[in-house]
Amino acid sequence: MLRAGETVTATTGGTLAPAPTGLTYTWFADGVPIGGGASLTVPRSAAGTALSVQVTASLDGYAPVRATSTVAQIAPLPTFSLGSSTVVAGGTVIISGTGFADTTPLTVELHSIPVVLGTLVPSVGGAVLGSFTIPASTPPGAHTVVILAADGTTLASVAATVTAPDASGSAIAGTGFGGELGGFTAIALLLVAAGVILTAVRRRRA
Repeated sequence: MLRAGETVTATTGGTLAPAPTGLTYTWFADGVPIGGGASLTVPRSAAGTALSVQVTASLDGYAPVRATSTVAQIAPLPTFSLGSSTVVAGGTVIISGTGFADTTPLTVELHSIPVVLGTLVPSVGGAVLGSFTIPASTPPGAHTVVILAADGTTLASVAATVTAPDASGSAIAGTGFGGELGGFTAIALLLVAAGVILTAVRRRRA
């Protein structure tokens, strides 16, 4: 199956008599013209469509002769999603996706200032799955997780929001409690312990 970014070339067979003086090529994606020439680099806009090429032979004094190729399916663009669109600096994010070229190593980066998070190797079916750590030095705010091909071409990207760690420095998603919950529990336990002591003292005095 063809993929966006790949180059495909039309070849002709058979003979015409008299021989034509010119051949022209028109490429179609789902019947819509997208280019000319004997070769075509499949544009991203044609992903997920059926590709065909029509060849027109011309010769002065003769009606044009046209032939159309069989259809070749173009794979959909690769896509991926994050386990959570919000991640804490120093925490991890899970990436899962489909539609990538089989077993071709990919690079995962965090933008806008590119930071390499690691690599992914698609399965035979083109699926990817991996867990990556967001650098603790990443400033809070809007960022983008990007998957790139070996030649640096961006294959897919997803927006992500990075938040600061909680007050204790733990890289966990904020819940509104943070480290305060532990302190509240400790105070409650102290109060319970004090109640037990007071009860014991009262019983002794009785």
